Amino acid sequence: MPLILSGINKGRLDRPAAALAWGLSASDMSKAYNNWIQVFRYDDSTLTFHQYLTKMQEAGIAPHQIGVKNGQWNLSRNGDAGAYTKDNCRFLLREENFAEQVQSGKFALHKDREPDGKAHVF
Repeated sequence: MPLILSGINKGRLDRPAAALAWGLSASDMSKAYNNWIQVFRYDDSTLTFHQYLTKMQEAGIAPHQIGVKNGQWNLSRNGDAGAYTKDNCRFLLREENFAEQVQSGKFALHKDREPDGKAHVF
């Protein structure tokens, strides 16, 4: 990853150069970086930014396609367990990630709580 070589930001990610190297817009690079930071909510997460971008590229998606709505993509841990590491996560559609979370017991579905009869998370 390209780094800033001098000044007060020396050693930090050179986002414009990184965006150019990965074929992303500046706003997509910023979104990717901000999304990647979220993996460190989990102890022992070791996924590097380069690994994150590689996984995104392997999935054939762009940062603006990542989000919390149906039809968007999530970085998902295998079995919805453990830390975000190179070998323990991949991108899934939000719906697939949610199904995996339900299967792991993270969420309880209550069909009787909504008038439309659809399952909702509480």
